[in-house]
Amino acid sequence: MNTPSKLLLAVIAAAALSFARPVSANLITNGGFETGDFTGWTDTGHLSNIGVSGNVSGTAPHSGNFQAFFSPNVGHNFLSQNIATSAAASYTITFFLALVGDPANDFFSVNWNGASIFSLLFVGPFDYTEFTFNVTATSPLSELQFEFRNDAAFRGSYWLLDDVSVTPTGVGVPDAGSTLPLLGFASLGLVALRRKLGC
Repeated sequence: MNTPSKLLLAVIAAAALSFARPVSANLITNGGFETGDFTGWTDTGHLSNIGVSGNVSGTAPHSGNFQAFFSPNVGHNFLSQNIATSAAASYTITFFLALVGDPANDFFSVNWNGASIFSLLFVGPFDYTEFTFNVTATSPLSELQFEFRNDAAFRGSYWLLDDVSVTPTGVGVPDAGSTLPLLGFASLGLVALRRKLGC
């Protein structure tokens, strides 16, 4: 095989492998709290009965080894992070939330740049559930904020938060449904080229 043919084969092989390489576009720092603390986040409000832990009240993290827990028995607690964004660009917010124990006067809100985009009030306990929202940035810096209230800390009741992500809309990790066919087509192309070049 001559040098140009070898070079062409190498380029096609690299392209095939690139399809299988996942692309992480998460703009959130420490979204799964895997540092074991609130690194990357700003925590304000009533700061008792909150933190980052493994198993909380019999509930394991949604993924990994850690999750954030909140049970402020007086007032509200806020967890926020400022994110570099592009004005007028769209973003997808995703997170996993649970409410365990015997809650009272429970309240939860997701705030984007100071405006509430979703809230829960007096919902009762529920297992980890995925929540997803699409938002638009209005400036080069956007704030994602979670707000918690729970007047039943003495009952062992907690809000649990895990796997927070903010990604540019349409950018994410390719799934097997799209990656495998692309790899298959690339492999067929390699076989056809090798036959054509007689190698």
